Amino acid sequence: MNNFSCTIWQFIMFGCTCLCGGISLGVTIGRYIWKREIDKLMFEESDNNETN
Repeated sequence: MNNFSCTIWQFIMFGCTCLCGGISLGVTIGRYIWKREIDKLMFEESDNNETN
């Protein structure tokens, strides 16, 4: 029984670690994509202003 509860605890800890790692990775990638999209948008905006 003691061994079983230890396994559950390790499983929970592993799950939390994966979750935190996945979130931080997702945030990093999300920020990178977001920044690229914003830069692209800004570039298009300035490009339109110059042609007008």
